[in-house]
Amino acid sequence: MAGVDRHRPAPRIALFPLPFQGHISPMLQLAGALHARGLTITVLHMAFNAPDPARHPGFSFVAVPDTISDVVATTKDSIAKILALNAVVEAPAMAECVRSVLASLLKPEEGEPRLACLILDCTLTGIQKVAVGLGIPTPGFFYR
Repeated sequence: MAGVDRHRPAPRIALFPLPFQGHISPMLQLAGALHARGLTITVLHMAFNAPDPARHPGFSFVAVPDTISDVVATTKDSIAKILALNAVVEAPAMAECVRSVLASLLKPEEGEPRLACLILDCTLTGIQKVAVGLGIPTPGFFYR
């Protein structure tokens, strides 16, 4: 392919799904399609309902600590869970943790690919605020 520097690593795409199976699976399918096209994949995830990295050996996984309470984790009210997740992400300690992880992807080690964008679940508005604050493009992923 003309104009491609074969000595540079493929761009890195980070993905951050909402930690529910109906959101994690499609996001990982998208990650697989991007990886098949030569992109480097990093999946950011909360400890709550974390994906299994062993099932996706070509991806990097970065756990972002969360403080989801047992009450929220066991509630059947999906809207309450989403609101609680965003409240957790917007809390200063978690926002700083996410900011640190994203900043490290923006300034990778020698030979590692730099972060091109963060694809995130449209409902994770707290994560989007952090990413936008760092100047990271954040296309949203919407599930149907």
